[in-house]
Amino acid sequence: MNFLEKLPSLILFGILLFFWNKYIVTTLVKKVVQLNPDNDWLAANQHIFIKGFQTFYWTSYIIITITFLVSE
Repeated sequence: MNFLEKLPSLILFGILLFFWNKYIVTTLVKKVVQLNPDNDWLAANQHIFIKGFQTFYWTSYIIITITFLVSE
């Protein structure tokens, strides 16, 4: 399989990752903050956790893309 045959799956994975980061990660972190109302540190740093998870997933996407480019 060449890269052009793998491109639709990469694009689909990128779209799914975008929606995962935009809605699911944000919702999960906010839900954890709501479940721990006494934890002020967690509430103050929730945006850092959201950005950290999003960075992790986008980095994984870049690594998968590079792997597709390098593999046959």
